[in-house]
Amino acid sequence: MQILDALELIGVREGLAQMTLSKVATEAWLPCPLIPYFKGNKNDLHYLLFDRQIECGEAKLDALITIEGQDVCVEHVLNLLLDGLRGDEYLSKMIDELWPYAKSD
Repeated sequence: MQILDALELIGVREGLAQMTLSKVATEAWLPCPLIPYFKGNKNDLHYLLFDRQIECGEAKLDALITIEGQDVCVEHVLNLLLDGLRGDEYLSKMIDELWPYAKSD
């Protein structure tokens, strides 16, 4: 968790293209050799960050589905996508940073 939090902060602040394992270690307050030991290389970190963002989106969708007494309709899903996800500036920045890496998988 600490490593992914650091990775997200670097991604938002500097962009993922500028990310190095050393920067992640410094941001996470960990010795640099622990990053590849626990989480792998740069590509592995990108995949973990993808997974984290997908989980975040799924959690927001689950919250939408559990709205009491309401049926989920297209309007709710569009509001989630446009306001709840893309309206979140931090999440929007992470998606923008991850997008170029999506074609590598």
